[in-house]
Amino acid sequence: MATTQLDGLSRPVEKPAAHGGRRDRWVSTKELAADGGSPIGRVLQALEANDCEPGDSGMARCPAHDDHNPSLSFAEGDDGRALIKCHAGCETEEVVEALGLEMRDLFPSEQAGVVDTYVYQDESGAVIARKVRTVRAGKKSFYWERPDGNGGWLPGLGGVDPGLYRADEVRGAIETGRPIWVVEGEKDVESLRQQGEVATCNPDGAGPHKWRPEYTEALSGAEVTVVADRDEPGYRHALAIVTALEDVTKSVSVCEALEGKDVSDHLSAGLELNELVPLSTIELEERAGVGAVAFPEGADAVRKAPDELDM
Repeated sequence: MATTQLDGLSRPVEKPAAHGGRRDRWVSTKELAADGGSPIGRVLQALEANDCEPGDSGMARCPAHDDHNPSLSFAEGDDGRALIKCHAGCETEEVVEALGLEMRDLFPSEQAGVVDTYVYQDESGAVIARKVRTVRAGKKSFYWERPDGNGGWLPGLGGVDPGLYRADEVRGAIETGRPIWVVEGEKDVESLRQQGEVATCNPDGAGPHKWRPEYTEALSGAEVTVVADRDEPGYRHALAIVTALEDVTKSVSVCEALEGKDVSDHLSAGLELNELVPLSTIELEERAGVGAVAFPEGADAVRKAPDELDM
């Protein structure tokens, strides 16, 4: 869905159809409100019922305070969520309660594109957060939720780092000496778990500085195999992980899929784990696009400079 930026939120420009399709034209607030089955439709209906006067500008009067100058922005996110923000400072929960809604009303139902949910737990097994994977109009996206303490969920992480995925299984593997696979995403972790393996990933995939020191510490003493996604960001991410782990783990090696982009594609092609292609450090550096960088100490200098790897 095309959007324009509105004070940190996305203002709706096109209206998605009920199950992820789209209408390539401007849709008025009145038309959006008529779709009461969508999160943005529910919010707009509630705004109208509370005399908040939502307009096509994407602004309405906030129901949570005495608002004479519209300060509540509303929009539909790319993943189908309703996005609301009071620019006068009201908390989202306060706005939702004043509208007579629940936080879950801001999110699409499972029929609206949710295909996977990945629950993050700490080493003791306590739930920290969950990551919801959606596919709408062929586009993959994710959003986070955290427990509300009453059996429900609140949007976002609330400033909490969920840590490594399947952290409880990682700890058990280290204690029993089982090898651990480190991959780029939760889907790949689950593909490896279906093979009877222990696997993990950091919360938000590849990207600048996504691998954090606490993830390195959690894998101290482990036997690790890193599977690099077969694109430059994937190779750079794998190189950053190998660099971080090589001095704290019993062993760390790296490989890539023989077919497809990642280990899920590799396994879907009918290949075995022992058919993954091993990569040397030099090969990984070349694929990551850092092989041509000149350091006084050569490749060793590259391995000592993780901040240069995830730029």
